[in-house]
Amino acid sequence: MKTYVDHYKEKELGADSEDQEWSTWGSWGACSKTCGSGTAVRIRTCSGGKCHGTSELSQQKCHLADCVVTTPPPQPVTTEVPCKGTFCEQKRMFKYLKKEVKELLEEDKKLLKNTRLAKYELPIILGGTVLLLLGIILLCIIRCVDRKMEENRRVKREAKRKQQAGLPFTSKSFVATMK
Repeated sequence: MKTYVDHYKEKELGADSEDQEWSTWGSWGACSKTCGSGTAVRIRTCSGGKCHGTSELSQQKCHLADCVVTTPPPQPVTTEVPCKGTFCEQKRMFKYLKKEVKELLEEDKKLLKNTRLAKYELPIILGGTVLLLLGIILLCIIRCVDRKMEENRRVKREAKRKQQAGLPFTSKSFVATMK
């Protein structure tokens, strides 16, 4: 309900009727995103009272530029697959053995060059080298077997814990050891 004062103020402002006019739309604002799809907004105002029609806010989609997708630098192509498990452990140990054997043979070569009685000392040096190599191989085998046994114990403990908790357990290594 309008009071007399409100009606008088409207008359002074030149607003005789209840319906007023919208101002012209302002210019579009900046896009909300610098790349990809965004939104631009513009506004208009009502010159008093009630204005009929759409709102005082207008939106439109905007697209300033495509977003640049940064890709990581290409990784060098390798044929080597990451290694896990007993086979890989043995592979690493044999690589180590190869290096050790090479070093031992180089040392034997130096010893034989510096010795006058090479024909007598050769069997002793080579015998020692062979025994040392056999010892290293045996240690590697024991280490691999020990790790596999520890892995099996861990899997069995986990299976027992899950069984007690009522959870299903389907580890391939556990299933293989149960058969």
